[in-house]
Amino acid sequence: MIASHAERLATLKREGTPLLVLVATPPNAILPALARAQLVAGLSVVDYVCDAPEGIPSQIHLEDEHAELLTKLIDHVHARQRAAS
Repeated sequence: MIASHAERLATLKREGTPLLVLVATPPNAILPALARAQLVAGLSVVDYVCDAPEGIPSQIHLEDEHAELLTKLIDHVHARQRAAS
């Protein structure tokens, strides 16, 4: 998750309506599902977080909206991991 994902989730929150976020597991996930769910749960606008079950289509794909930023983040993390080992 990147800052723009948190900002986008904040725009989806409606007063008096709980915000449920389903966390999918992409093939190139940097963090395990539990860690990603905990990051999302830490956002004040999010009321509920669940693993996204297979076969349920998403209404919003934050990673698609920010694909270039995600690619840069993944490359950066991988470079840091290589440098540390």
